[in-house]
Parts: sequence; structure tokens; C-alpha cells
Amino acid sequence: MLTDRLQLFYERSKSWKQLWFLYPKIKSAGTLGIPIADYTKIVFGANGYKNAGRKLHELLRDRYHLQPEMSAPDYVILMTMLTDTEEGFLRLEAALSEINDELECGSLVWERTASAYSTAFVPLELVMLPLEAAEAPVIQVPFSESVGKISAETVYVYPPGCPFLMPGEKISEELLDVVRYYRTSGMELYGMEDETGEKLLVIEN
Repeated sequence: MLTDRLQLFYERSKSWKQLWFLYPKIKSAGTLGIPIADYTKIVFGANGYKNAGRKLHELLRDRYHLQPEMSAPDYVILMTMLTDTEEGFLRLEAALSEINDELECGSLVWERTASAYSTAFVPLELVMLPLEAAEAPVIQVPFSESVGKISAETVYVYPPGCPFLMPGEKISEELLDVVRYYRTSGMELYGMEDETGEKLLVIEN
């Protein structure tokens, strides 16, 4: 069963100290056994390395002939299927174990990063409901000057395509730092009226 094989994979992954994994809670609900979490996606990256997601993507594809679904500067996403074989999982585990060992011993030399920011979720204060924000008067301001203001737009990067800012949320300095990180990592902002990503619609005071 795929869930059992993934549980074994995640258990083995805990020994790869140079890599991190997003561990889903694999469990079922109801009599039909429908998964609560989307356990078919394996999301992982390398600890403290610049553009590790891109590098892992290329390494898995070019050296090991394993094709990831997508990657971002911080992480890689692999898709698993019911038809995946034991041989396929063993190939993946061997590849990741080798990459981990090479990072650990220094034979694989990647640039370290001192950045504390990643594509992780930044909790924001919800000041008004999205519907209320949609009906409020708005003005456009430079993103760099938006701290303390209430967003009137949905903003996201792709991948993964999940919004990190929603209408009605108050913009924090921490969020602005993450936006700067996205830019320096070469990621584009989507969902804004300003296609350059430099200006943001906010609620007019």
C-alpha cells in the first residue's frame, strides 16, 4: 500500500541530516479510508544551502534520472503514485542518501546561505474579512512602503502557487523581508494588478 511505503520512506529520511522533509500526517477518515492529507507529494530541501531546491531538482534529473514535479529556491516536490514500484522507491532513497552523504563530507560543494527566510508561511493579522476588503476603497503603494497597511490583493509565488498574502491581512515587516528574499532568489510575484510586482493595492485609510 502506498501509504505504508511512504511511511517507510519518511522513517528512513530521518537519517539524512543534510536534508529536511515536510512530514505529512498520514491517516484516513471515514469508512472509505479517504486520506486527510495529500501524502502523495514528497516535499524536501537541503539545510542552509542557497538555491538548494533548484540544485536538487537538477541533480535528481541529470544524475539519477528521477524527474521531480517542480522546484522552488528552497525545496523540491516529488509526486508519488499507486503504480510506483518498490524498485522506484529504492532508487530514490539511494539517490537522496548519496546526496546527503556528499553534502556531509563536502564532496558536493554548494554555496551556504545566511538567510533566515524561506518560502515558509508567515502568519499575518486578519484585520477585515476578504469580502470587506473587496468593497473598501483602495490605493496603490510601493510594496516596500506597505508595512502596517491592509492588503487589498492576493499575492503568491509559483511554485507552489499558495497565497502568502490575502485581502484583509495586515502587512508586517517580516512579510516584507520574505518578499525581498523571493526577489533575490529570482522568484516572481503573481496576483497583483501591477504586473511588475513593485506596487500593491492596499485599503485606503
